[in-house]
Amino acid sequence: MDPVLNPYAPGAGSPPPELAGRSAVRRDVEVCIERLRRGKPAKSVMMVGLRGVGKTVLLDQMRKDAEGSGVQTVRIEAPENRSLPALIAPQLRLALLRLSKNEAAKDYAIRGLRALAGFASKRARRNPMPSGCSTFPRSGHWAQPMRGKQLSSRRKTKGSSFSMKPSI
Repeated sequence: MDPVLNPYAPGAGSPPPELAGRSAVRRDVEVCIERLRRGKPAKSVMMVGLRGVGKTVLLDQMRKDAEGSGVQTVRIEAPENRSLPALIAPQLRLALLRLSKNEAAKDYAIRGLRALAGFASKRARRNPMPSGCSTFPRSGHWAQPMRGKQLSSRRKTKGSSFSMKPSI
């Protein structure tokens, strides 16, 4: 194939013109999300592949698909040098705040926010806030600030991962 016309152009998160051959895995995720909405168990989906084969692009598209159907999602990059609770808590808090605006989910979201605040304050007592970090209001949880340059470099971090958690 002509290298100029070849649609495959590996790059960190840059979408190709088409997600060819990915409909089966997209359908698997759609089924998983719909089962969870109905309160039924669902199998996890794990994507593994070399850098540049399209995992991030595919996950971003599945996230857009899920949000388009009314599902709340959380996108988290997890580099090896950050603790998982410090990465999850801020994004989970934002998702719970979005859910609290939905009348049907409001009580569950408030309970989740209270549990998260308790988790964060316990963690803060065990693990004091490092310098250069900031706390979240009323939770005692801390997070290291990220600036634009750091965000763009994180996309290329080896070992980064994404998570989609549907809300019911």
